[in-house]
Amino acid sequence: MALKEYCKNAASVYPKQLMWPTIPASFFPFSSNRGETAIAGSHGFINLVVEILIMVNEIVFQSHAASEIMSGFAAYFKTKTQDDKAGISISIPAVYGEGFINMLDFRNGMTMFSFCGALRKDLVIRFRYHAPPPLRMIFCVQNDLKHLIRGDRIQYQLTDLLGSLVCGTSGNEQIFFLPGEKSVNYYCIEIDRERYNAVLGESLSTLPPDLREAFSDVRGKQSFLYQGNYSLTIAQGIQNIKSTSYTGLVKRVFVEAQTLEIMAMQIKQFIDDREPSNRQSVLRKRDMELIIEARNRLLADLIKPPTVKELAQLTGTNENKLKKGFRLLYNTSINKLLQNERLSKAKLLIAEESYPIKEIARMVGYRHCGHFTSKFKKKFGVLPKEYIKSMTG
Repeated sequence: MALKEYCKNAASVYPKQLMWPTIPASFFPFSSNRGETAIAGSHGFINLVVEILIMVNEIVFQSHAASEIMSGFAAYFKTKTQDDKAGISISIPAVYGEGFINMLDFRNGMTMFSFCGALRKDLVIRFRYHAPPPLRMIFCVQNDLKHLIRGDRIQYQLTDLLGSLVCGTSGNEQIFFLPGEKSVNYYCIEIDRERYNAVLGESLSTLPPDLREAFSDVRGKQSFLYQGNYSLTIAQGIQNIKSTSYTGLVKRVFVEAQTLEIMAMQIKQFIDDREPSNRQSVLRKRDMELIIEARNRLLADLIKPPTVKELAQLTGTNENKLKKGFRLLYNTSINKLLQNERLSKAKLLIAEESYPIKEIARMVGYRHCGHFTSKFKKKFGVLPKEYIKSMTG
């Protein structure tokens, strides 16, 4: 078998057989042009790295300086950077795909990167330098992003709605993989810990011990990884950055404020995840989708709707989170939302004048007509019969 064909088969088969327990099954090793196969095991972990002898598209950075990274992207895409005084951006030429890369350096040790677009081919991004790496907060909005830190046994994949807080140790190569022929959208906050800690000062002491250590490890001696579904507030902040029409200084201040809020919410979420699920207060974007699903299930049958317990089981969440989510998303309780929907539907049926009041009460889930009429009057200020008269004049 030809080496090129063998390597292609290895890349598609081996990762599904030999994986660290936490690695998603869809993850596969990155390619380079060196052509070697190495297998190394330690304490029950197996790390399989298959390097394929075929040409790949890759960018290698020797620094995490924001300006150098944007210059490197510009050189790879054979284009120029654009500076609008609020940040630096690159438009991806059509020959490589479509979309843009944005960067905003806040000069306090914090930098915001965003990638939104679709590449024609897979792209491997490598960071090779001996300086302490930044602490990164990464949020995947669309499709997927794979991240590997060699030597630290960190290898994971972010898909829609997932985020990570991650750093490696000094001197270990970090690799990011962007898939081709897919629309990819992710945001990344990079924190130069030595510079940013001068801003934080004593406030670092308020963080949980492991997160405090990750922030204060300015020499990059320890690796760190946290990942999970990011919150609705973070999702909204990312959308605000993406859709802003501000320019110049106003845009810069706005994006910095949104970035700081996203960073604060990620830290809050990290702390919140330590709590039992029934005590968590942060509403994730994934939770929001489950709550919308629960609402649709609740209102699908007004005569015999599912109970709160049944709704939680149907959507794979717990009752407390469901109740809290309804209040956050719809500003009301589950029962109140159901009652409002029943009465609104009844109002429409009364206006059609096709059914008697008693039948309408049954159709929207009320067993007793008297109970229905009192609820109707409380909501609309008139009894059902009075509402019919007002409609007919």
